Amino acid sequence: EGWGVRLPPGAPAASHSPQISGTMLLGTPHSRVVSSPLDSIVIRDGSVAVMLNVRGGAGRTLSHPGRSLVVKRARVSLLSLGGTIAMTGERGERVVPTLSSDSLLAGLPEIGEIADVEADSVRQVPGAHLVQDDLLELATMIESRFEAGTEGVIVTQGTDTLEESAFALDSILAGDGTVVMTGALRNPSMVGSDGPANLLAAIRTAASPGARGLGVLVVMNDEIHSARFVRKVHTSSPAAFVSPLTGPIGWVTEGTVRIVARPARPPGIRIPDGHPERPVALVRVWL
Repeated sequence: EGWGVRLPPGAPAASHSPQISGTMLLGTPHSRVVSSPLDSIVIRDGSVAVMLNVRGGAGRTLSHPGRSLVVKRARVSLLSLGGTIAMTGERGERVVPTLSSDSLLAGLPEIGEIADVEADSVRQVPGAHLVQDDLLELATMIESRFEAGTEGVIVTQGTDTLEESAFALDSILAGDGTVVMTGALRNPSMVGSDGPANLLAAIRTAASPGARGLGVLVVMNDEIHSARFVRKVHTSSPAAFVSPLTGPIGWVTEGTVRIVARPARPPGIRIPDGHPERPVALVRVWL
């Protein structure tokens, strides 16, 4: 499955984002090219590019008479913090976070067609046990991943504090790198566990060029939410996360990431080196 796009004559050889539009050489003339989770298109002759569908051609070379190009998979990182998505236990007994990041990926054979994923287990705690220092350390790890060439970072954690973590990271992190947070409302031992589907959708989003520059995103139930607006409104429903003021800014539909809104990001907060503690007054007022 390929899309051909005519570029200006004499365009220099370079790496281009898959978000290209132009006159179709394959398919309906003058169609618009959709975004793809693939990370780059290398144009060898400077005149023709072909974008492969991620399900049909990740990492393949597509040849054209006298022309060829290479499509590479995106490089993303998974950082797991625990939460319901990683919880296990005997049926009817208390469950606790035990699954590592590698264990979370083991049930997703599709990821090899989507991205190259590097996995690390950062914490193994319920979401309610995360504290400020955990988030500051996480922010530092995310920045180091981007500096090393990662194009997207996925964070899994408990949903009790997922919206707060997403908002905090969105306020701290700068740059256009995609950070996607996800989790689960039903642990892996339950019928209809939503963790694998949420993680797969999060990986697709982190690998998608269309998600660049949107700040921290929350992907749950195939919906893509901005960290600024998302809220958890139900304790156990897989559709617990909504954005009451705006609605989702996108969806993952049949394996395709579709972004329909691009809200402006607010100015970030610079955290001083060493994270020094500062006294803050808390005043309680009630009637």
